[in-house]
Amino acid sequence: MEALRAARERNGLSQRALAKKAGVAFRTVQLVERGRHDARLSTLAALAAALSLPVGALSGGAAPAAEALCRAAGAVRR
Repeated sequence: MEALRAARERNGLSQRALAKKAGVAFRTVQLVERGRHDARLSTLAALAAALSLPVGALSGGAAPAAEALCRAAGAVRR
């Protein structure tokens, strides 16, 4: 997922640092960035929050509904 890598690099974070900040496994960040893993919505929400972005910035614009679902499930931190 190019958007994740670009956002991570803009924030000056390594994959390991982003994983720690988002509370996800380092391998998850690696696989999602390479497009080899379809992240759960809660994982995308955690990564987006760690990067101070809306979920839509990572999900290719599918987000108003996705973000609303994450909020309803308590997966999006404010």
